[in-house]
Amino acid sequence: MAVGDFFTFLYPIVPLIAMSGFVPQFIAAFRCTKGVPGVSLMTWNIWLASWMISLGYAVFALNDLMFSLTCLMNVILNVAFISMVMTKRQRFFIAIKNDTQTSGVHADATYQMNNLKI
Repeated sequence: MAVGDFFTFLYPIVPLIAMSGFVPQFIAAFRCTKGVPGVSLMTWNIWLASWMISLGYAVFALNDLMFSLTCLMNVILNVAFISMVMTKRQRFFIAIKNDTQTSGVHADATYQMNNLKI
């Protein structure tokens, strides 16, 4: 078996390895009740953009099915994660807004909103 054949044989597990890296992120974000403050959406959007460019390259320049599927999976998982974080943050902000309007507590809510990473 040549070296190229060996890596061709191994390449299909790359999406599984990548997916295993997303699982802890999804779990942590799902469990968070504070608007997922430890997540930088700017970073995730940069990763999304790079995977979208890679997907275009894989489809239109390389015509490589395996690489295209790997890129597509990463695009889908990035979009899903970003969407989940944005949804959780929106719900968190609405809850804080409603809470501050009814209780008059403003300082803690402002602190929490200011400490979310964009």
